[in-house]
Amino acid sequence: MKVLKVSINDELDKKLRAQAYQVYGNSKGALSRTIEDALKMFLYLPIKNPNPTMGENIQIYEKMKEKLEKEEFGKFALILNREFVGVFDSWEGAQKKVLKMHSNAEHGLIWQIGVQRKKRARLGWKLKIVGT
Repeated sequence: MKVLKVSINDELDKKLRAQAYQVYGNSKGALSRTIEDALKMFLYLPIKNPNPTMGENIQIYEKMKEKLEKEEFGKFALILNREFVGVFDSWEGAQKKVLKMHSNAEHGLIWQIGVQRKKRARLGWKLKIVGT
């Protein structure tokens, strides 16, 4: 196992952590698992022009969001190159589909449908109230 030290801007850090907690919860290792997933996707998808269709993929999801939340709550929607590919039971299932279709993918979006994770904080210390 390797340890990498990288610098990213604050906005990207917020988005990355939000995605990590949404997919893996606020558990130890969530951020590392998210970064590993992102790196796997990066290594398998040829990048012609970074994120040329990202906004359009998000718009497609937003248009379908209400219907998907009613019919497929908790599952994972996959949108690639401005095209809705399908709904999968797991993030890994959607990722496998992306890897099979990677030859011409410019941008992909895997979104867990309708799930809003509660934000929790891990303080790193315990509070003990002694006598009153």
